[in-house]
Amino acid sequence: MDDRFVLGVNYWPRRKAMYWWSDFDPSEVADEFDVISDLGLDVVRIFLLWDDWQPEPDRVSPQRLEDLQVVCDLAAERSLGLDITFFTGHMSGPNWVPRWMLDPGRAFPPPTSARSCPGARSWRAATATCSTTPTSWRPSAC
Repeated sequence: MDDRFVLGVNYWPRRKAMYWWSDFDPSEVADEFDVISDLGLDVVRIFLLWDDWQPEPDRVSPQRLEDLQVVCDLAAERSLGLDITFFTGHMSGPNWVPRWMLDPGRAFPPPTSARSCPGARSWRAATATCSTTPTSWRPSAC
């Protein structure tokens, strides 16, 4: 039995904070993951800002999926696990809901299943992306 105490950190880049997905820079993430690894931490909790990931109710951003694959690869190269927080709509006080959700003229059909609710498409796409990399990860919601 492994009695090692697992240590982790909540992460967003120091220069971009929650806006890192819309201005993604893999070298910045690599440098900061190096620091996290050098500190002896094991797990990095990342936040997928919902608006960046699902710009429309029926569309997931292909670019964000590519960026997530890069983040998964960078973590794996450093033996870091990922704790991925999906649908980050509230963080550090402000609400970060997608712009399309704030449109008073937009009607949303009631979900017929968990698979059809807003956000489910984004969650499925991101988990499929993460499943292709050797790093360990687990989903969470915020």
